[in-house]
Amino acid sequence: MFDKYNIVLYSIIMNTVLSIPSNTKVKKKAEAKAKELGISFSDLLKNITNAWLEDFAEKKTIGSSIQLRLVETPTEYFKKELKKAKENRKKGKSSPIFTNPEDAIKWLNS
Repeated sequence: MFDKYNIVLYSIIMNTVLSIPSNTKVKKKAEAKAKELGISFSDLLKNITNAWLEDFAEKKTIGSSIQLRLVETPTEYFKKELKKAKENRKKGKSSPIFTNPEDAIKWLNS
């Protein structure tokens, strides 16, 4: 079921290293989804693991009320794209800011 590949996780507070066997296909899919969302895979794993462990330690259950809390440093790609977007806004090369969907649709259809 699991490949020989181990994922190394670092906890945020104590920097404890956990080695967890993981299915390679599942890991690759998760990495791709994290990248698509602009989240580093490492930070994603830290947050998920800590949420699971906290839930288990407090309630002695697994997965009963886990919510992913992403405290993330933006990737270089995200920073670059955000800078470009801000520059484009200053130059007037962006859509107006809308307060309702109707105005946005009118602008798109004009």
